[in-house]
Amino acid sequence: MFFGDSWGCSSPALPILEDQILRVATRLGLTKVIVSGHIKISASGGWFCPVCGDKKLPGVQLPYGTTGMHTGGSHDICSCCETEYGLDDWSPGLSCLDAEWARVRLDWLDRSGWNAEALAQLEQNLGLTEAELRARQG
Repeated sequence: MFFGDSWGCSSPALPILEDQILRVATRLGLTKVIVSGHIKISASGGWFCPVCGDKKLPGVQLPYGTTGMHTGGSHDICSCCETEYGLDDWSPGLSCLDAEWARVRLDWLDRSGWNAEALAQLEQNLGLTEAELRARQG
């Protein structure tokens, strides 16, 4: 389930609904991936880096709280793309984290040489195809 898109912003009320859905899915034992504040979270409690799609284990702190809208970021660093949440994906006057994640994602892909493993990880975990990413490259 996904509210909004991976490049834009959705209504501020939607993360609250998404969080409620996640709690119900967890109680029901569902393994379907749900997006909370544009951060994909599995019913088991793990989540995926919003920049590179690297899977994080349950219990690892979310970069922006449960809604994805916490100001400042956690300042944790993704072991895969080396994004420091709250520094690399944050700028003055920021109104939408998704736009920053898209920018940082393209920088990471450029550094990685757009390799097949990185592209497969983005498609599998974040649902982003190479064609979509290259269209945003311009």
